[in-house]
Amino acid sequence: MRVDNGLPLGSPTRQLTPVLALWLIAVDIDMIWNKPACPQQNGRVEKMQDTTARWAEIQQASSLSNLQTRLDGALALQ
Repeated sequence: MRVDNGLPLGSPTRQLTPVLALWLIAVDIDMIWNKPACPQQNGRVEKMQDTTARWAEIQQASSLSNLQTRLDGALALQ
């Protein structure tokens, strides 16, 4: 499984392996961590996140619940 360096599967500091990643390793799922600050290694996901943010117009969200509603709508559209 390819993952970035953010929680819950990655660790930004890379000092400890997160619990969820340890569990996946224990059930024989290989973890492939991207290098820090290299979004090119996971371009498909990065592009999807960019598209979702644009479609949801997240900068216009007035609250967390409004942001969630916007994201849910964008994901349903995708």
